[in-house]
Amino acid sequence: MDTRSSQQKIYHEVQHRQFCALHALNNLYGESFFTKKSLDEICERLDPQKGWGNPHRSFFGWGNYDVNVIMVAVQEKNCEAIWFDKRSDLSNLDLSEVVGFILNIPNDYALGSFLKLPLGRRHWISIRPIVTSGSPVPSQSSQSAQSAPSKAMDAFRESKRMFYNLDSKSKGPVLIGNDSAVISFLREALNSKGGEMLVIVPKDKVNR
Repeated sequence: MDTRSSQQKIYHEVQHRQFCALHALNNLYGESFFTKKSLDEICERLDPQKGWGNPHRSFFGWGNYDVNVIMVAVQEKNCEAIWFDKRSDLSNLDLSEVVGFILNIPNDYALGSFLKLPLGRRHWISIRPIVTSGSPVPSQSSQSAQSAPSKAMDAFRESKRMFYNLDSKSKGPVLIGNDSAVISFLREALNSKGGEMLVIVPKDKVNR
């Protein structure tokens, strides 16, 4: 599904220079938490050697941050970035436990026109789940509901959870759809078109 969201306000930063990693991080968390300064500081921690440039960012200071910067950055939000093995089955992902996804795609192509690594410059985008409003939370007052409240709540959240493509090169958030739709979207990106993906999860969900 490629429908632009108009139902609710969703945080979305648009592209500036080569700061797609910065935009992807902020779009993922729905706020301007990270800045050029904070990501540059991560670069310095990763490579404290003073020289002609830092291997984790653009020589000119225009962004182009690499995956190492993103993986350290999400730790500041008490999360971990797990590189997804494309040999794995996407349907095994527990979407109720992910903060979102950060995809790495060719810079000059839309999602329908990927190139294979390492050709071309790459671009970071985030995919974020949002629970839509408008329906009341299921009642847990009955004895049957009290016997399995967590399952009832999980089923409710799944029914209301929608995923959005928050590519900073788009004018705004683009609705992907429900769990089934995002799995299809990611499967095409990874298996057919050569994308790479980080799964962002809370630290307390890792290795559970």
